[in-house]
Amino acid sequence: MERACGDSHSAVANKLRLYDSAMDQIKGSLLDLVPLYMKYANLAKINAKCSRHNTPSHCHTLSKFVKCHSTGKDEYVVVM
Repeated sequence: MERACGDSHSAVANKLRLYDSAMDQIKGSLLDLVPLYMKYANLAKINAKCSRHNTPSHCHTLSKFVKCHSTGKDEYVVVM
């Protein structure tokens, strides 16, 4: 049982390391999209600036981004 727990810990640690690396890339650049795993998972950022035409949640920007980067297959979108 300990080995299975250790294996899952290393798998989660690797995914966290990948996520942290992507966050570092996207924070320090003008990129709006960083692939996490090939083109199956992406990390995107939404500009923090608001105009009078945007809602504070940037819902229009989010829907536009999802439309532009859609593959046309069944997909899941996770917003954090």
